[in-house]
Amino acid sequence: MDEMTETIMTATEVVDDTLVKSFTAFQDMLANTGLFRLDNLHLNIMHNIGTVTFTMLCQHMIDTVLEETGVLVDVNILYSYKTQDGSSHRLIAYSMPYRDEMYIISMESLQYGIVEELSTTFFDSLDVMLDWLRDCLLTIQQKEEQIVMKECQSMADLYKNFM
Repeated sequence: MDEMTETIMTATEVVDDTLVKSFTAFQDMLANTGLFRLDNLHLNIMHNIGTVTFTMLCQHMIDTVLEETGVLVDVNILYSYKTQDGSSHRLIAYSMPYRDEMYIISMESLQYGIVEELSTTFFDSLDVMLDWLRDCLLTIQQKEEQIVMKECQSMADLYKNFM
């Protein structure tokens, strides 16, 4: 094996290790809520991003899950909205990167705010995480006429949290 291949493998191992540590810490925080099944979880890692979906023990309202997990998992809400008829809800929140926590949580409901899972994406790079959040915010701003925004962070506030 040449030096270039060894360097790439070492860098990949470090990234994977960082994502696994973030996942494990997040999983430990969720364990304290008593809301989630934490067995048989698999962190899918691709292109320096890790994703996992946490299934709840039973259905909950999206706001209840945010309140219960928000005490243990300190996140900023990027946006939260519902459709005009109230049937669909979506929430995107993210960790504070200055705490060496880089993840985004997402909950979506097609049942008037009732959710059964929480999707989490873990990042190894601040730039990649910020780009992902910025793209989410730009996408939702294009839909503002079709939805009822419950909460939405400004682009300026998003950038402040990454400075």
